Amino acid sequence: MKTRTNQFLRIIAEIFRPLFSFLARHYPESFARLRQTFAKDLYFSGMIARFNVWHEYIFKPGFERVRIDSVELTQLKELSQKATLVYVMKNRGQLEYSFFNHLFLKEGIPLARFANGARTIFWRPLSDFIRALGARLDYYYRKGLLEDPLDSGYIEELLGRGESILINLKIYHEFLFGASEDEVKFITPLLKAVAKQNKPVLLVPLQFLYDRHPEKAHKTLIDLFFGEKSNPGMFRKLALFFKTYRRQATVKLGEAMDLKKFVSDNPQDDLDLLSHKLQTILLNQLRIERKSITGPVLKPRHEVLDKILRDSKFKEDLNAFCQESGVSAKKALEDAKHYFHEIAADVNYNYVDVYVWLIRWLTQNIYEGIDLDVEGLAKVKAVAGKNPIVLVPSHKSHIDGLLLSYIFYNYDLTMPHVCGGINMRFWPVGRLIRKAGGFFIRREFGGNKLYKLVLNYYLRYLVKAGHSIEFFIEGTRSRSGKLLKPRMGILSMLMDAYLAGTTKDIYFVPIAINYERIMEAKSYLTEMKGTKKEKEDARGLIKAGKFFNKKYGKVFLRFSEPLSLKEFFDQKNIKPHEKSVSELRKEVRDFAYQITYHINRVAVVTSSALAATALLSYSKKGIPEDQILKRVEILHHYLAHKGVDLSALVRQKQEWATRQALSRFAREGIVAVFNDFKEKFYVILDNKRPLLDYHKNNSVHFFVSLSCFCKVLLMHKGDAIALNLIKNFFETLRVLLSHDFTFSQRTSLDEHLQRIVDFFGSENLMSVEGDLLKINHQAYTSGILDFFGSLLDNFFETTWLVLLYCKHISFTAIPRATLEAAIREKGEVIFMKGDLKHEEALTAWNIRNAVDVMIDLGLIRKLENNLVSRHYDEEVMHRWEETLQSVLGWNVLKSVPESIVKSDLPIELNKIT
Repeated sequence: MKTRTNQFLRIIAEIFRPLFSFLARHYPESFARLRQTFAKDLYFSGMIARFNVWHEYIFKPGFERVRIDSVELTQLKELSQKATLVYVMKNRGQLEYSFFNHLFLKEGIPLARFANGARTIFWRPLSDFIRALGARLDYYYRKGLLEDPLDSGYIEELLGRGESILINLKIYHEFLFGASEDEVKFITPLLKAVAKQNKPVLLVPLQFLYDRHPEKAHKTLIDLFFGEKSNPGMFRKLALFFKTYRRQATVKLGEAMDLKKFVSDNPQDDLDLLSHKLQTILLNQLRIERKSITGPVLKPRHEVLDKILRDSKFKEDLNAFCQESGVSAKKALEDAKHYFHEIAADVNYNYVDVYVWLIRWLTQNIYEGIDLDVEGLAKVKAVAGKNPIVLVPSHKSHIDGLLLSYIFYNYDLTMPHVCGGINMRFWPVGRLIRKAGGFFIRREFGGNKLYKLVLNYYLRYLVKAGHSIEFFIEGTRSRSGKLLKPRMGILSMLMDAYLAGTTKDIYFVPIAINYERIMEAKSYLTEMKGTKKEKEDARGLIKAGKFFNKKYGKVFLRFSEPLSLKEFFDQKNIKPHEKSVSELRKEVRDFAYQITYHINRVAVVTSSALAATALLSYSKKGIPEDQILKRVEILHHYLAHKGVDLSALVRQKQEWATRQALSRFAREGIVAVFNDFKEKFYVILDNKRPLLDYHKNNSVHFFVSLSCFCKVLLMHKGDAIALNLIKNFFETLRVLLSHDFTFSQRTSLDEHLQRIVDFFGSENLMSVEGDLLKINHQAYTSGILDFFGSLLDNFFETTWLVLLYCKHISFTAIPRATLEAAIREKGEVIFMKGDLKHEEALTAWNIRNAVDVMIDLGLIRKLENNLVSRHYDEEVMHRWEETLQSVLGWNVLKSVPESIVKSDLPIELNKIT
C-alpha cells in the first residue's frame, strides 16, 4: 500500500542512489560483505547477536531477575540439539521478544532468524544500525522493494536450512491505539516446509508473564485503555516490567509439539484447515500453560455465593433438605449463607504477596533449607492447568500448608485453596490465611446435613472453576510421626464433584513432607501422655516467637506421580453420572489408601529417623556408639535394597550424618553422652523415648513387613520352616497391627515375602527350597533377626497391655477416653515394675489403636455416644495373650490357634511396601 511516508522515503533513497553506485563500484569487497550479512536477516526481524549500550543499560538488569524454570530451560536446550525449533507466542511485543533474544544468547539456544511483525533494527549498536540501513538501500537499488516474506518463500527457506523462527499468533494493542490480529497465514509456510524436512520440527510455546496474579472477573478503566495485566499494551508493559520484574515477572517455556506428527495425524485436511486447527491448538496450549501459573479468573466471594445459590442442582438439594428436616426455605437459605461465609476463601493477592513474604521469612529463619523434589514438581506442572489438581500432603506440622503454598508460588504454579481446620480461624492468622486462599471446615459435621451440602457445592465450584485444592487426608497433624489412617470426608466430596460431571478429570498429587526436627515436638510429647491439646489462639502465636531463634534442620518435600481420578474410575468401569459417591464407599476407601500408599512410598528417610531407630532398638540402658553406627548401616543397607529415597547426607556421608543426628539429640536433651574406660556410649534420658519414637515412626513403615517376617522366624527358631506356616503367622501379626499400619494388597503376600527372602538371600542367610524356607544358622547368631524383629515391639507391648487390662478389669458403658486414660495409668505402673520394656508403648495413640484392635477381636464393644463395654471371653483372651507373649519372646508358641489363622477380621489395603 502506497502512503505519503513510503513515497517520501523513496524520494530520499533516490537522492542517495548515485552515491551508492559510486561506492559500490570502488569498494566491491565491502559491499559483498554487507550483502552477505544482510542476507541472514532480510527483514530486520531476527534476533541479534549484540545489543546497543542503551538497551543493555536499561533492560539487562531487569532481564537477569526474571524467573525461569531451570528444568524447562534444560529441556529446551536438549530439544535444540535434536530438532529445528519454531517458537510460538501470543501478543508478543518488543519487550518480550528482546528478553527471549537476551535469554537465548546467554544460554546458547538457537536464535529466531525471523519473527512476524517484529523489528530489531533499533536494538542494534550504532555501527550495526548504519550497516543495516546501508544494506537495505543497497538491496533496494539492486532489486527494488522487498517481497512479502510469505510470497518470497523466506520462512520455508529458513526452516529448510534448520534455522529457528518465531511466530506471533496474535497482536493486540490497548484501546487508545486500536487493535489488530495477524492472520493464520504465517502458520501455512510451516506446514509446507515440514513436508520437505528430514530433521524434526518442534513448536515451542513461549510466554512472558508480567504478573502471576490471576485475571479479575471485572475490568477496570485502566484495563480498558491500557490492556489487562494478562495482555498489556505498550505503556502498561513498560510500567509492569519495571514495577514487578524483581519478584513477579515469569517466563514459561511450554511443552514442545511435533509438527510432523501433527500433519501425519491429520492426513485428510487441506492446508487452510490444518493451519486453523493448529492455531486453535497452540492458542489453547498457551492458555492452559498460563492458567497453570496464574490460576483461573478470580471472582469476588459474593459472586461465588450467588453462583452456588443459583445452581439448579443446589436448589433441588436445598428443597429436599427443607422437606426432610422441616426447616423453612428462608431459614435454610440464611443458614446456607452463614455456612458459606464460615467456610469460603476470600482471596486477595495483596494479602497473598504479604503471606508469601512471611513464609519466606519463616522458612529462612527456622529451617536450614528445603530439599525439593524438582523432578516430581515438574510432573505436577505437566498436568496443572489442563485439569484441577488436588494436593494431598502428609501432615506433621502447622507449617506444612504454608510450605506448599510457598513452593507453588515460587515455582510458578497457582496458589492452592488450602483446606484447614476451623481451629485456625483465630485473628489475625485466620484472616491472612483466608485472604491467601485458605478455607476452613469444622472437625465434625456428620449430623449437620445443610453444612455438608454447602461444603460439597463449594468444593464443586472450586473444581469446576479449575482451582487447585490442598487438603490433609489424615484430617489432623500426626503426633506419632506415622501417617494416620485416611479420612474420607473431603476426598468423597471431591470424587462426588467428578462423578457429577463438573470436570473431565481431577489429578491427586500425594506429597510426603519430612522434617529433620519438628517445631511442635514438646507439645506432642505432652499429648503423647494423654494431655489434651491446647487450643490455637493469638496468645499461642506470640509464644511461638521463641521458635524463631532456633534452626530446625532441613525440610524434605517429595511428590508422587499425579493420580488421575478418571483413570481410577475407568479401571472400575464407572462413568460420571452413573452412580453417586454414596454408592461407592469401597471405591472411595480404595482410592484413599492408594493416595496414602504413595505418600509413604516417596517419604525421605533422614539421619534422625535412622539414629532414633537404632537407639530404641538396643535393650541395655547404655548404647555404645559403635553399635548405633552398625545398626544404622544395616538399616541403610535394607532401605537401599528397597530403593527408598534417603536424604543426601545419609546417602553420601552415612556415618557422619548419624553422628550429627546423635549430637543434635544430645543438644535437645533427649540423650546424654558418656565415656567409660573403653568406649563412648549414649543413654536415653527419662521420659524422652517417645520423642525418639516420633523420629523412628517417620520411616518405620518401610520395615513393617520385614520386622513381621523376622518375628515369625524368631517364634519358630528352626533351620527350616514351611512357607505356609510363615504366611499364617504373618497374617496373625497383620491382625495385631491392623490399626497401626495398613498392609499392601497391591502385590500378593507371596511377592512381599519373596522380596524379603531375596534381601536375606543376598547375604547368604536363607533360601527357598520347594515349600520350605531354609535358614542359615548365622541368621540367628548374628543378631540381625532380633534387631529387625524388635522394631515393632512397642506396638505389640501396647496391644498386650490393653488385652491384660480387659482380662483383669471389668467396665461397662464408660466413655472411651476414660478407658484409654485408665489403661495408660495402669500401664505406667506395669512399666515401673519392668514388665513393659518400652515407654513409647504408653503413648495415647498406641493405646487408642490397640483398643480398636480389641474391638475388632470382639473383646470390647462399641456403644452409642462413644461409650464402650468389656466383652469377656476367656478362651479368646487366653489365645491372644499366648500369641502376644510369644511375639514378644516371653515364651515359645508351638502352633497358631485355629481361630486366629482363620480369622475373618478385615485386613485393610495398604500404604506400606
